[in-house]
Amino acid sequence: MSLLRCAARVRGNMQPMQRLVVLLIATSLLFPVSVGRAAATGTIEGRVINGTNKRPQAGVRVTLTTIAPDANSRRSVTTDEHGRYSFTGLSTGAEIVYAIDGNYKGGLFAGRPLTIPSDTKRPPVIDTTLRVFEPTTDPNAILIRRDDLFVVQDEGRLSVIEAVKVVNPTNNAYIGRGSALAPDAEGPTPALGFALPDDALLETVRFIDADLDVPQVVEVRGFGFGITTAIPPGEVDFTFSYKVEGSGGTFDLSRTALYEISELSVFAERPLAATSNRLEEGEELELEGTTYRRSSTTGAIDAADPIQILIVTEAGSSLPLMAGLGAGLALVLLVGFLAFRRNKRSRAKAPRRADAAGSSEHRDVVAAIAKLDLKHEAGEVAGDEYTRTRSALKAQLTGSEANERGGGAG
Repeated sequence: MSLLRCAARVRGNMQPMQRLVVLLIATSLLFPVSVGRAAATGTIEGRVINGTNKRPQAGVRVTLTTIAPDANSRRSVTTDEHGRYSFTGLSTGAEIVYAIDGNYKGGLFAGRPLTIPSDTKRPPVIDTTLRVFEPTTDPNAILIRRDDLFVVQDEGRLSVIEAVKVVNPTNNAYIGRGSALAPDAEGPTPALGFALPDDALLETVRFIDADLDVPQVVEVRGFGFGITTAIPPGEVDFTFSYKVEGSGGTFDLSRTALYEISELSVFAERPLAATSNRLEEGEELELEGTTYRRSSTTGAIDAADPIQILIVTEAGSSLPLMAGLGAGLALVLLVGFLAFRRNKRSRAKAPRRADAAGSSEHRDVVAAIAKLDLKHEAGEVAGDEYTRTRSALKAQLTGSEANERGGGAG
């Protein structure tokens, strides 16, 4: 369940809203509204566009999920030869949220939730566009450009906020390896996996922010969890939180890399410190009055590589925290992290002469990887040559990113 869909469901379960709806219905029976003053039903229509070839896509199964105060429901249609779809007779009002998803060649493509206004004289028609892409199951289509872990102590546990920047440099959408990731799954299988440490409490995983709608989270035994949404070309950010059990002020955040990672950083709030076979301690960072020690990778991490991360509490510090303090720290951490990310994005958007050449080189390498992947899927490049060439390009990609960071410093 995505952030927006979760919010819609919570809002829909509010008893005052239910009483208000009942009151409005009863009032309308006693005092009929004049014709044309308010629309009771509306329509959601639109078309599906194939983002790979930029053409309308026929034969896509489009599902409309209704999240309402009284009950949820689902309806499905298939797009016509022009990629069109339509759902009619839909209830209006801000308390009802609709979400549109498309299933295409094994991939789930999620659209943003929306509402239908009730204050129009004519029945409203909401026009939407849903994008799908030709799918790929090759995990080499996924790069983790940056994985940041912010950790604070929380009443004997460790609270972690993890921000992951995922890059798909191909022209296709990554839909995952299906049963290879979740062989025992009875329902939908994950498209993208997120590794968690063994001591993480899966029931505490919560999405804080995401560039894509996340209709469903799937538990995957052995490494963590996955989301069912296909990953389109380009960059997408995911931010989620979870808690980790520990003992004696020591917490194990070790995991196995599911995809290649260009940069991994751990921000540990004092008195916590990170030790790792992959990280080196760097500068300190202050966010919202809290100081964090940053430990980062010195080189790229390959898929399936073990990542050993141990969070320890400095000797002499007080381990027990006051009741409720952990939750307050987590909130401060979240506010600080979002402010930090916004500041970094603002700086990234500012033109800088020093890294202009690096940015151009980066785009060229990404384009070269995309072209190579397409040739491989078309059978024009053999497996050994493909693997060798792609590894060289990705090494070049990592180098160009390092040049950008170096050019922007100072």
